[in-house]
Amino acid sequence: MSKRDVQSSGLGAVEANGVHPERLNRSLWGWWIALLLLSMSCAGCDRRTDALKGSGANIEQSQEAREYKQELLATLQKSNRVVVTEHSSEYDLPSQRQGDKLIPREEILYRTLELDRQQKQQFESMVSALDEKPPSLRPSCIFEGHHTIRFYSGSALLSTMNICFRCGEIEWDATQKTEPEELEDGLERFFKQIGFQPKRDWAALAAEHTKRD
Repeated sequence: MSKRDVQSSGLGAVEANGVHPERLNRSLWGWWIALLLLSMSCAGCDRRTDALKGSGANIEQSQEAREYKQELLATLQKSNRVVVTEHSSEYDLPSQRQGDKLIPREEILYRTLELDRQQKQQFESMVSALDEKPPSLRPSCIFEGHHTIRFYSGSALLSTMNICFRCGEIEWDATQKTEPEELEDGLERFFKQIGFQPKRDWAALAAEHTKRD
């Protein structure tokens, strides 16, 4: 083949310019592999960044659960009166109609107990023994609190804790921090120890009390 024939073909043109086709192919493959490795490396960086963000959130929640536990213990130690009540929820009975308005029914009080020294110590021991791990899942049900704990210093109300054992949710107005995951189970055990019923048919109980009235 003459030089003119070589230059007239595509591959020959490359060879005429001093680049062998096989070398060109190897070079192109090298670039593609380099780009592929770079993209995989970037994806790995993103995953590591997300993992670090998730780890940071877990550390923050663990810190909040630890502080929540410390604040609850401090409140118990400051309180000279701790009062537990069992009562109805606004969802137990349909609202009463008054003209064009629906009026929620008044709360029905089933039981009230002021903790004695031994019961208060049991409460403190339960809180002290809590693991400081934050909740892995947050409840998604409607809060229907039937139990309330009020903390007093003399006649002054320090704070109020409302508990819904149906969905395992706790609302304590002393803090906005995340509670330890074990707190709900610990409260349920403690309530049973002092003679309360954490779970029951609350609608039936409210209807029964309404008939008596």
